[in-house]
Amino acid sequence: DASPIVAKSMGIRPGQRVLYLRRLRLIDGAPYMIETNYINLELCPRVLDYDFRDESLYRVLSYHNIFPCQGYESVGITYATDSEARHLQIESGDPLYFLTGVAKDQNGVPVEYFKSVADKHGIYYTIHLDENLNVCDFNAYVADAYKKTVADAIKIAKHLEIKVLNMHIAKGVYFTLPDRKVLLFSEYKDRYLESIVDFRDMCETAIGDADIKICIENCDGYENFQKEAIEILLESNVFALTFDVGHNHGTGSIDEKFIMKHKDCLKHIHLHDAKGRKNHLALGTGEMDIEKYLNLAKEQNC
Repeated sequence: DASPIVAKSMGIRPGQRVLYLRRLRLIDGAPYMIETNYINLELCPRVLDYDFRDESLYRVLSYHNIFPCQGYESVGITYATDSEARHLQIESGDPLYFLTGVAKDQNGVPVEYFKSVADKHGIYYTIHLDENLNVCDFNAYVADAYKKTVADAIKIAKHLEIKVLNMHIAKGVYFTLPDRKVLLFSEYKDRYLESIVDFRDMCETAIGDADIKICIENCDGYENFQKEAIEILLESNVFALTFDVGHNHGTGSIDEKFIMKHKDCLKHIHLHDAKGRKNHLALGTGEMDIEKYLNLAKEQNC
């Protein structure tokens, strides 16, 4: 039955029936996480019919047209209890990551409350730079402000020993004419690419000899001028690529050929499922060949 904390988090009645699921997660056969899930049984009573030693929770929910695809999560630090230490094969009192949150379905209805404790093994954090980042804006005040946010993020990454900064590369301002759309970065490409070189040089200086990569993520299909800009950035060893496989699927895989051309620069992967143009789905709930991209991640040590 749902405790007051679980009930409040999921928006249900205290004492309402929930599925309590507790699992030990492994990486390459070694324990690294104890995960606890509470599922609202009123939404999916038949979830009790499955053996979760063999089944994925989110795949089972998808069988019943429930697709957890939004919600919130908080991360903190805790210390291993005797029981947790025994299961994770660590010492009692060792620091652990503590994660808790709520997952909601495609209609915004809370489906799951979860909490997990995880050993640091194989877990690290990245910084996602401002999604509106535009270091080449033709307004110098705007461009300088964005470049300062990157410089500040690099300082933070050094302090926290974060190795990956993820960035989008902006298409910039465009004007719609009766017969075409004009992208200013394309129209004034030489000036745009000069700004890219300046940004690259700034990042090289800011990062220095630190083990930090700024990884450029694909979103909705690169324009030709963006491809040229990325190739200029990749001339520096402080830049690399992020392959968002869900974004790629949602755009008909139009960026995959370019990314594979520069596969040696691929250092980071955003892995989620997709169906048609809808992405950011839980793994196993879409139509993508997830194994293909897992193998790519292993090959590139992402």
